[in-house]
Amino acid sequence: MSLGMPILLKSYGVIQNSDPEKKLFVYKTHKEALAMLDKIIQKIESGTLNRDVSQETNNFLFPHLAENRLKELEQTFSKWIG
Repeated sequence: MSLGMPILLKSYGVIQNSDPEKKLFVYKTHKEALAMLDKIIQKIESGTLNRDVSQETNNFLFPHLAENRLKELEQTFSKWIG
C-alpha cells in the first residue's frame, strides 16, 4: 500500500471488504480473485488506477508517524545523555 500498488488478498480476520481508495482488493473465492485481478489490470492500463498514495492510505498505515519518531528520538537522547 505504501508504494501505491494494489493489494489483492483473501478475506480473513478483520479484513473483509475491498477499499479501492487504499488500493486494497479482498476476495473470497479464487474465481472472484481472477475477476478482480482482471479489473485491476484493466484499471492500470486505462490509467484510472495509478501509483499515487492517498493521504487516507498514509493515515491508515502511519497514523502517528511524526509523534512516534519524536518519542523515539526523545528516548534515544535520554538514554545517551541522561
